[in-house]
Amino acid sequence: IAKRWTAAHKREMWDSRGRDIFSAGADLSYRVSEKLKASAGTFYSLYKYDYFADRERNDVQTYYFKLRCKWAWSLESEVQYEFEDDDFDVIGCLRYRFAKTVSER
Repeated sequence: IAKRWTAAHKREMWDSRGRDIFSAGADLSYRVSEKLKASAGTFYSLYKYDYFADRERNDVQTYYFKLRCKWAWSLESEVQYEFEDDDFDVIGCLRYRFAKTVSER
């Protein structure tokens, strides 16, 4: 059962114009079956561009939940919900992706 769990963590630290910056993210995934994988995690972004509002957002904390299903050797789908919190807004976003892999022979 332990082989079904995967954990990942990322940290970044840098100095920008005398300001110490720290960001981090974490992901926990569970392989339900050969075809289905569930993931949940969080990450912090000092800057994030909002393409819908055409503006930059600062100090954004994102939480997400994702399901990925491989239907066949070349077909997969993914549904993901993200919840983002910054100093001014709280935004939820639901995305669905369907992909077919094309291989060259």
